[in-house]
Amino acid sequence: MNQALRIVALSAILLGLSGCNMVVSAEPWFTAADAAPAPVLRDGLWLSTEPDCRFDDAKPAEQWPDCADSFFVRGEERWSMHWDDTDARGKRSRTFTGWKPVDPFSGGLFVANGDHLIVQFQTKEEPVASPPDTVDEGAAEADSRAYLYGASRPNQLDVEGKITAFEIWFIQCGPLPEPKPSPRRKGRSRRDEAEEATESVTDRPFPGLIVVDNDCTAESAAALRRAAVLSEAIGNKDSSRWVRAGWH
Repeated sequence: MNQALRIVALSAILLGLSGCNMVVSAEPWFTAADAAPAPVLRDGLWLSTEPDCRFDDAKPAEQWPDCADSFFVRGEERWSMHWDDTDARGKRSRTFTGWKPVDPFSGGLFVANGDHLIVQFQTKEEPVASPPDTVDEGAAEADSRAYLYGASRPNQLDVEGKITAFEIWFIQCGPLPEPKPSPRRKGRSRRDEAEEATESVTDRPFPGLIVVDNDCTAESAAALRRAAVLSEAIGNKDSSRWVRAGWH
């Protein structure tokens, strides 16, 4: 399977491993028999941005702002930019330290679902079997989230049929409830209170999904496929596109 789309798609999913309101499963819903044809990204410099990120992408990638992430594709090689972070007092901006190869994540599987692909990701390697009396509650909870799911749509191709733009989103349990108002307390901003008042999981799960703690499970593969379509309208989508040939 081509690794480029896997790396970017699953990187986004990795950021949500500690999040909530996501479709999860202890066992995979899809196998290699369900895998879609491997997508292929065009060689060169790629850009992933947040929705409101505005800048001149004609500038060297090292000068792009924090809201813009870049990666480089060369055949089966994938490279990402690395930085030294700003110091604790904020007196020094980040410093570019060079390109480094990216190791492909294992366990990613792309499954056709209409005009987009479902991405099934195994969060960790298969655990080594342990005696029953040594398995704690934390391990059981981790096993229930052994697989996470996202969706990705290649939406632009070059003349050779290689992908030059795609978008990705999480497969969610359903729309989150409206934030609940809370009493004002001295020293707290309205933003802090709003964030605390926001529920972490839906109270209106999509058809065929069952809320479990702060996530949900699917009753069937069909329910998961349907949730992939419905989730597109309720969450942020990350977009990636080819910028140009070369590193910078």
